[in-house]
Amino acid sequence: MHMVHSLYYSYLRDAALVKRGKVRDIYQIDDEHLLIVTTDRLSAFDAVLPTPIPGKGKVLNELSGFWFRRLSHIVPNHLADLPVTSVLQSTHDLELAEGRAVVVRRCWPLPIEAIVRGYLAGSGWLEYQQTGSVSGVPLPAGLRDRPTRDDTRCHALPRAGSLRWAVRAPGGRVRRSDVRSPCHRRSRRPVFVARPNRP
Repeated sequence: MHMVHSLYYSYLRDAALVKRGKVRDIYQIDDEHLLIVTTDRLSAFDAVLPTPIPGKGKVLNELSGFWFRRLSHIVPNHLADLPVTSVLQSTHDLELAEGRAVVVRRCWPLPIEAIVRGYLAGSGWLEYQQTGSVSGVPLPAGLRDRPTRDDTRCHALPRAGSLRWAVRAPGGRVRRSDVRSPCHRRSRRPVFVARPNRP
């Protein structure tokens, strides 16, 4: 039986650590490029849990890469056309990074987190109760709180428009430092300002 080991923190010899996020570790390659290593750390409710999931980082790295490549003709992204093997030299680093690292261009971060659900929950549910909308998007009357284990059908957003509502309605969050706040339609526009270079 093959044992899969988990990676909670990465330690590279060929690159300097810049930052550890909730799940990803970021290393500097040069003035224009970074290396992002996706670990097996598990994040939930803005906290990093103590037990990693073996192989999770590799799956997440492949999933992210798939969608960045698939949508690159619509929205340019930070992926660099450089293989990891071109920036790491030591056997230790190459083994650690295999399947879980990507070379990216240094860019300005976009401080928005999108939450996609097919039902109402949390702050979205509270806003809907007060205003009948979520993130400034009006929703049909009569929706109820998140599904329970016994009843998932009556709580879900309307089937005919569920994908549309699931993508557009739940509130994204704007991150300023480590504080998150709901992001409404009115407040999203200033965040999407094109900047010529990185910070």
